[in-house]
Amino acid sequence: MHIGDSIIEKLLRKKDISDAQIAKLRDLAVSEKKLLQDVVLKNKVISEDDLTKLYAAEIEVPLAKINPTDIKKEDLRLLPERIARQYRAVVFGVDNGVKLVAMEDPDDVQARNFLQHQLGHNIHIHITTTSLLQTALDQYRDNVGSDLTKVIPTVDEVEEIEEVDE
Repeated sequence: MHIGDSIIEKLLRKKDISDAQIAKLRDLAVSEKKLLQDVVLKNKVISEDDLTKLYAAEIEVPLAKINPTDIKKEDLRLLPERIARQYRAVVFGVDNGVKLVAMEDPDDVQARNFLQHQLGHNIHIHITTTSLLQTALDQYRDNVGSDLTKVIPTVDEVEEIEEVDE
């Protein structure tokens, strides 16, 4: 998620962070050549969860506290991994034909338009934390790994096959 500096400052003010503290964080971001958002999170001024909640309220998008391990393979596969990683989004469920999509940055109009083109207009966009989204994206690899273990025999199975052939 990349939140603009002005929005970060606005969100911090909602958490009663003073203008002086915000100025120090802004200066630190400049000196470290980092985004203000990264400096705020690194210095634990606000948690990733709280920042995402505030941002969700600001842009009026529902927050999804997804459990990446509960995402069904068939839902995950509705969006190819390459596209999911590029647009930082995953389908985390389907409810009465509506595809539930969790995104890192639902304010990304280009990503939303592409996802609607890819998945159809029957989607409902949510925001989620960067860490939950990354874990959900990792499910693509986990699912591939579990599928491969069903196809590729283990060493023990190969040895049993060789013993039978002899």
